[in-house]
Amino acid sequence: MASNVQGKMLLVAAFDFGTTFSGYAFSLRDDPNKIQTNWNWYAGGGASLKTPTSVLLNQKGEFHSFGFEAEDYYTYLAEDGAHDDWRLFRRFKMVLHSSEHLMKDVTVEDDCGKQMEAFPLFVMSIEYLKKHLLTPVVNLNVGINEADIVYVLTIPVIWHDNAKRFMRDAAVEAGIDTSRLKLALEPECASIWRENTDTKNDVTVKEHTIWWSISDIVGDNSGDASKPNCAFNTTRPASGGTISLTPANSFLILS
Repeated sequence: MASNVQGKMLLVAAFDFGTTFSGYAFSLRDDPNKIQTNWNWYAGGGASLKTPTSVLLNQKGEFHSFGFEAEDYYTYLAEDGAHDDWRLFRRFKMVLHSSEHLMKDVTVEDDCGKQMEAFPLFVMSIEYLKKHLLTPVVNLNVGINEADIVYVLTIPVIWHDNAKRFMRDAAVEAGIDTSRLKLALEPECASIWRENTDTKNDVTVKEHTIWWSISDIVGDNSGDASKPNCAFNTTRPASGGTISLTPANSFLILS
């Protein structure tokens, strides 16, 4: 089933769901080396490839906004003393690192120290990233539907299996078809990518973004990075950032 989906995919999108910042990139099957990222997040007057992993809930406990929009709106409310019962959550991904006995009802604290189950926050975040991705995809005007997209979530190798299941369940709850969802372990995929590249690959640094040309990197949905053809993250000491490469031949997010 997974191979059939891979063969029919028209676009691969990778979500870098980070502890502090999140973002995505995508490329088309017909032009896999043309990696496209989002430049529509703005911070301090400048464009950013990533947005804070922050979720703002309104007074009814409903999703209001994500990222810079969530941070800015909460600040606006707080300045006027109108933020009572609004809830801002930051760095909640850390809960997945904390326990090998992780349960779906694990809780996190908002900015004021009030507890809430973490799972809905992951679902809301992935829903937001998915919806945000679909806007530039539609604007490409190449006839791609949501069902034509394969999604990749990169995950840390140190996570226990229940943390991986937690993230997969959140993505499925967010509306991603499980047959088009792949988990990719970060360092193993980096090693596999390096083993399958040669010195002919071009590396260009521009605006703190590095574009690497790689070939036929497609992860499987087991999240087993010991197999070839996976997405990856690796560190680049010169910048201190994290690079996320994703399938469909190549693309990258720099954090």
